[in-house]
Amino acid sequence: NWIIYQKQLNYYISNKDFIMIKKSFIPFFIFTTVFALPLQEGDTCPNFTVPICENGEGEFDLYAICNGDENGGNYMVTWINMFTSWWPSCQTEAPVTETIHQDYQDVNAPLVIIANGWDWSSYSCEGWASTFGITYPMLDGDPNGGPAWDLFGEGYIPHNVVLDHNMEVVYTEIGFDQNALLAAIDAALENVPMDLDGDGLNDPVDNCPDVYNP
Repeated sequence: NWIIYQKQLNYYISNKDFIMIKKSFIPFFIFTTVFALPLQEGDTCPNFTVPICENGEGEFDLYAICNGDENGGNYMVTWINMFTSWWPSCQTEAPVTETIHQDYQDVNAPLVIIANGWDWSSYSCEGWASTFGITYPMLDGDPNGGPAWDLFGEGYIPHNVVLDHNMEVVYTEIGFDQNALLAAIDAALENVPMDLDGDGLNDPVDNCPDVYNP
């Protein structure tokens, strides 16, 4: 809300990191003017790759992992949490995101959660994961946020994005509105193709184990 944004702006102004953040946003704003970014709800997210700095190896390739049209039918909903290590609200929300991750993992939901972090001044990527108990993939967006931030960032963090299984943006908001975020994730999950045995029930369970399923 407005109060939160104003407090964050005041923090930037009173903090030495404001100079660096201000400089790093200049290319981004030019980029958005030319390419009509940031993406909005209803837009299709293009593919991007970002180095994984914790809880995985190599590059996170969005389409290879989450886009069933590109990876052989493994459709996934994607939640992208974008943050900087020094911002206090991001630190507070980090363990909450892990709890949410565990809740969905417990029910085998086709959901991929990634944290796109940068400006590792207060915590390293590994330190962030260790301190806040993060087990989902951590991406290194240094030095200026990386391609995910280029696509969605609006100048304030945290910023959360939900993509449905077709890579359509169904949620993109500054801040951390947990209820709205979970509602977007749940709505997207309801439409993910998961009919394992072809019986017309959209679920990942074979309801007819004794019947031949081609």
